[in-house]
Amino acid sequence: MAINRETYKSVSLMIGKYFRQLAQPKEFRITNIYSINQESLQEIIVWLKRIEIDQKSANQPQTATTEFFTVTKLLTETATGLWRARKKLIAPGSKDEPIDAMRGVFRPLDSTYQSLNQSGLEIFDLTDQPYVTGMIEKVIAFEPTIGITGETIKETIKPTIYFRDQLMQVGEVIVGTVDLNGKSIRKNIN
Repeated sequence: MAINRETYKSVSLMIGKYFRQLAQPKEFRITNIYSINQESLQEIIVWLKRIEIDQKSANQPQTATTEFFTVTKLLTETATGLWRARKKLIAPGSKDEPIDAMRGVFRPLDSTYQSLNQSGLEIFDLTDQPYVTGMIEKVIAFEPTIGITGETIKETIKPTIYFRDQLMQVGEVIVGTVDLNGKSIRKNIN
């Protein structure tokens, strides 16, 4: 509901003329020409309400944006927590097999994890993958590691999360470097 230019001009002129008269001494005021009657006052009130409505509608996208970021943050934190819990329930050395004592807990957790995957949320755990300089993941530390031939991601602290090919969270990793007699090729970031 936009206010047209003519209404704005007429109301602005009317208000301006009225207040200019109030600025004059009483004996010099022209009250009979510029007085605000009931009809004019009603027009000003309607005009001010239109401005208020326009300002409220102009603020709605900002509120929607704030809500979007809140929901996005909630979704990434939930996905990260779910990923961590799932990781703790998986038996060491297996890819997706739960620890025997935790099978009952693992099923609903894994079901929720798979539902998020099917809806377009991708959670990437890059542990044991080769590290390539320039990867999007944030490296927390480089640690000399015995038994590796190239830089490898030793541990994923936070997974990288995408939702329908849009980056939602940058992962955090610890990279293992080739151990040269207890010394690393790279210096620690901390």
